[in-house]
Amino acid sequence: MASITTEKVYWTIADLEGLPDNRNRYEIIDGDLFVTRAPHLDHQDIAGNIYAELRTWS
Repeated sequence: MASITTEKVYWTIADLEGLPDNRNRYEIIDGDLFVTRAPHLDHQDIAGNIYAELRTWS
Protein backbone atom coordinates (compact mmCIF):
# COMPACT_ATOMS: atom_id res chain seq x y z
CA MET A 1 0.00 0.00 0.00
CA ALA A 2 1.39 3.41 -0.96
CA SER A 3 1.70 6.05 1.68
CA ILE A 4 0.37 9.53 1.07
CA THR A 5 2.56 12.46 1.97
CA THR A 6 1.59 16.07 1.90
CA GLU A 7 3.95 18.98 1.86
CA LYS A 8 3.07 22.02 3.91
CA VAL A 9 2.64 25.13 1.77
CA TYR A 10 4.38 28.14 3.29
CA TRP A 11 2.56 31.29 2.11
CA THR A 12 4.46 34.57 1.72
CA ILE A 13 3.53 38.20 1.15
CA ALA A 14 4.36 37.77 -2.54
CA ASP A 15 1.61 35.13 -2.78
CA LEU A 16 -1.00 37.68 -1.65
CA GLU A 17 -0.53 39.68 -4.86
CA GLY A 18 -1.78 36.75 -6.92
CA LEU A 19 -4.99 36.23 -4.95
CA PRO A 20 -8.27 37.60 -6.36
CA ASP A 21 -9.86 40.82 -5.13
CA ASN A 22 -13.22 39.26 -4.29
CA ARG A 23 -13.99 41.17 -1.07
CA ASN A 24 -12.55 38.38 1.08
CA ARG A 25 -9.91 39.14 3.66
CA TYR A 26 -6.68 37.22 3.22
CA GLU A 27 -4.14 36.98 6.05
CA ILE A 28 -0.89 35.07 6.33
CA ILE A 29 0.05 34.05 9.84
CA ASP A 30 3.21 31.99 10.33
CA GLY A 31 3.05 30.85 6.71
CA ASP A 32 -0.60 29.71 6.90
CA LEU A 33 -3.26 31.37 4.73
CA PHE A 34 -6.49 32.42 6.46
CA VAL A 35 -9.50 33.60 4.43
CA THR A 36 -12.52 35.33 5.97
CA ARG A 37 -15.56 36.83 4.32
CA ALA A 38 -16.32 40.52 4.52
CA PRO A 39 -19.03 41.29 7.08
CA HIS A 40 -22.56 41.70 5.76
CA LEU A 41 -24.06 45.21 5.70
CA ASP A 42 -26.44 44.19 8.49
CA HIS A 43 -23.37 43.72 10.67
CA GLN A 44 -22.55 47.42 10.37
CA ASP A 45 -26.12 48.40 11.26
CA ILE A 46 -26.13 46.15 14.31
CA ALA A 47 -22.75 47.45 15.47
CA GLY A 48 -24.02 51.03 15.06
CA ASN A 49 -27.15 50.25 17.10
CA ILE A 50 -25.07 48.74 19.90
CA TYR A 51 -22.80 51.79 19.88
CA ALA A 52 -25.82 54.13 20.08
CA GLU A 53 -27.27 52.20 23.02
CA LEU A 54 -23.96 52.20 24.88
CA ARG A 55 -23.46 55.91 24.22
CA THR A 56 -26.96 56.68 25.55
CA TRP A 57 -26.36 54.50 28.61
CA SER A 58 -23.04 56.10 29.45
